[in-house]
Amino acid sequence: MNTIKTKSYFSSRLAKIVVLMALLVCSLPSSANDGRDPRHIQYVYGLYIFRHNTPTWDGASHYTVTYKDTTYNTYSGDIFIPYHNNNYLIDEIGDCAFKDCEGLTTINMGFMNKVIRIDSCSFQNCTSLDSVTISHCLNYIGDRAFQNCTHLRTITLSDMFYSSGITHVGDGAFQNCYSLSSLSLPNLRYIGSRAFRSCRAFKSFAIPSTVTSVGEAAFKGCHSLDTVYIQGCDSIPIGKNAFADCGSLKVIICTALIPPVVDQDLGLTPEQKATVKVIVPKLALEAYRQAPYWKDMAGLRTRTYDFEVNNIYYNIITDDEVCITCKSTSYGSYTGTYSEQVVNMYDGGKIEYWRGMAIPDKVTFGGKTYRVTAIGENAFRNCTSINQIKWGGAIHNDIKTIGKNAFKGCVNLKSVDLPPALEIIGEHAFEDCSYLYLIKIPETVTQIQDYAFQGCSKMFLLLNHSENLTIGKGAFHNAHLHGHREISSIGISCPTITPPILVDSTAFDPHHYSNTKVSVLHSWENVFRADENWNRFAHYEPLIYDFVDNHINYRIDNDREASIVAHQGWQMDNFDIPSQVDFLGNTYKVTNIEDRALVSLNGNRITIPNTVKRIGVYAFANSLINSITIGDSVEVIGYGAFTKSDVKAIHFPKSVKEIGDSALLNTARLFAITVEEGNPVYDSREGCNALIETATNRLITGSALCQIPSSVTSITDFAFYANQDLQEITIPESIDKIGDFVFMGCSSLSKVTFSESLKSIGGCAFCFDWNLNSVVLPNSVDTICSNAFLWCDKLQKVMLGSGLKYIGHDAFTVFQSSAMDTVVCHAMTPPVMENHSCFNGSYNRAILFVPQASLELYKNDPNWSQFYKIVAIESSGIDEIPVDDGAPRERYNLQGQPVGDDYRGIVIENGRKILKP
Repeated sequence: MNTIKTKSYFSSRLAKIVVLMALLVCSLPSSANDGRDPRHIQYVYGLYIFRHNTPTWDGASHYTVTYKDTTYNTYSGDIFIPYHNNNYLIDEIGDCAFKDCEGLTTINMGFMNKVIRIDSCSFQNCTSLDSVTISHCLNYIGDRAFQNCTHLRTITLSDMFYSSGITHVGDGAFQNCYSLSSLSLPNLRYIGSRAFRSCRAFKSFAIPSTVTSVGEAAFKGCHSLDTVYIQGCDSIPIGKNAFADCGSLKVIICTALIPPVVDQDLGLTPEQKATVKVIVPKLALEAYRQAPYWKDMAGLRTRTYDFEVNNIYYNIITDDEVCITCKSTSYGSYTGTYSEQVVNMYDGGKIEYWRGMAIPDKVTFGGKTYRVTAIGENAFRNCTSINQIKWGGAIHNDIKTIGKNAFKGCVNLKSVDLPPALEIIGEHAFEDCSYLYLIKIPETVTQIQDYAFQGCSKMFLLLNHSENLTIGKGAFHNAHLHGHREISSIGISCPTITPPILVDSTAFDPHHYSNTKVSVLHSWENVFRADENWNRFAHYEPLIYDFVDNHINYRIDNDREASIVAHQGWQMDNFDIPSQVDFLGNTYKVTNIEDRALVSLNGNRITIPNTVKRIGVYAFANSLINSITIGDSVEVIGYGAFTKSDVKAIHFPKSVKEIGDSALLNTARLFAITVEEGNPVYDSREGCNALIETATNRLITGSALCQIPSSVTSITDFAFYANQDLQEITIPESIDKIGDFVFMGCSSLSKVTFSESLKSIGGCAFCFDWNLNSVVLPNSVDTICSNAFLWCDKLQKVMLGSGLKYIGHDAFTVFQSSAMDTVVCHAMTPPVMENHSCFNGSYNRAILFVPQASLELYKNDPNWSQFYKIVAIESSGIDEIPVDDGAPRERYNLQGQPVGDDYRGIVIENGRKILKP
């Protein structure tokens, strides 16, 4: 055969020479006798290359590596094939390029190399070649490409982040590569005849599921080959004698559900047919027993799984369903698919590293997608390194069953969130999971079979709305069920109107009945106590709610009314609280929103129906809602009901008789408040945009648009607290005191006009009002309490009246030491400072102006003397803080010398003596 091919080869070349000579093109040297045009061959990077394609978008040309002349043996030593340089892009190793290079030792196609083809005979007879590094771009290896590379030991991928992209291995490509011991080709599609013949060092080989055919004698003479994996290649043709002369072959593992088609014979000896194990999917065993050739294999047997994807093992249940199973009957099949750092809230908040299993909701095999609907028997049995089970997919509603012994002996399993559509938990399913802390049984579960949670010695049990549930004997034998310090003292929570059926009294242990606390629905304790088995429990603690509708928990108050007691953290936009709700055929009117019932909602609008009479304490606290409609039957609004919400406008109906303190505390964007006319307790008189208590004329809460009426006599503490849209406010003459925290955190407040009747300013009254830049207090003010203007960091000028007697600690402390520059105090006797911290941050920079007659008193005061510079207010009068309106000024000091804008002190400006701060 070889002789015929050689003759054909030289005949074709001779014909070309004759044609060329006949055409008298030119007299070509001997190197052109192989059909290449020497004018196109270049020598760069130590390689002979020629262009074989058109330029690419970036101006580069595609080049092929070739040989120098037909004597071959062109290269030796270590060869590096570069990626791209100087517009050369080498993407092909041409026919016979390195043929017969007996001195060639290594080939390195560097990182990001673009070689996509190794053509026929490229490295044929390179008997000293030891290693080849290829690029992930390589997809084609031609016929006899590495034939007779007898010392080739390794073929590795240069790009560690990629897998091999080789799809084609041609006839005889690696024939007689005696030293090559392994080769991973996960994307392979075609294996040619004799492709790996006489690869004597191969011990195992995996034929991936992508392969469409295996050529004749493909692995013939692989003397060390003992295991062959045929991965899911349904009905693929396998050529004659594919495994002939493989004397060490002991196991063929074939995951194909449809038996591969063998051409005549695999080449196994009669002895091998009698002894080689052929392991096939359980579902496909009968198909192999009837298939040609395979039926003659005496060692044909099944395994525990039908196929494997991403190291998870599956059995096919129906045409589109699979269950997860174990790899073998020795169990312990899994060590986890991921790891993560967690804070173990069940064990004192320790930081731990957990190994977990991510269970997919779907899996694709053999071109078909299956739903994962069950965890099979023994699937994770004795998997002692797994700490956590998580379910993949968006909802994972398909898993209905956890089989017998599925997680038995997983002694380090700590967390399992059971699938939401689960129906059956099999016998011994979680037996001896001694670190399993919490089990929430979904409401879909109908069976917890015998001994399912036996030996779960740390567990808290939540039977979550599990109607029509049957619990088998010994199901919780030797389980803890005494509650946990990180959860509660409750051991069993069973929020259901029908007590689960206990097969007999052994479902729980005697000590459970005497010691374990059982939490049940608010109105159903007596139902449980009347049950012949549940009445054995001595301790019951009713929950606050009785049923759930649209994610809201309700408590039945009487046969006609119900209260909203808690929500379940759902995300919503606009939401209308129902006026009535149905449960078990009865209709209940919603009349009460209980304390903290609807905290931390996300949304835009809430409507409270006309049936509701009470809104509880902190009922809507910390919510993102910005519009609240209050029904005209509401009588009571509890303390902090809307605190820290995003409500922008609110209207109180005339039915409201009681509004708790701080009901609207820290409503940062509140700009409008109205009260319906005719309300006997509250009003918003004169369109003031404030809530006022009518009888006392007390302003309870103000908004960003508030204009305080002159009839208001007092302002409640926190009235404007943290309103971030309030920009200016006028305190009317009717008010003589500003209470504590009234304007605290009003970050946009820049102007305050104080009443001439004002006597005192409360603690933290204006603290953190960052846009306030000047304060002018009337002579009537005698007391400024602690922290009154704390951290008003843009505050530059402060004028204190003549009647001031006391300043509390940190009253004017600023964080930015460069802010305040002027303090004027008209009091003849230095006001008492609580301590020297009253003006912290300003002593070194601000100038203190005091009456001439009191200058020495201030300088000798232990606290006022902290100011670095104290000067007198001259008799000509400095009775207000000068404002620079931008007009040009002529300024002179008291000696008549011109001064600039940076001069501080008493100056003569346009003929007037003024203070230049």
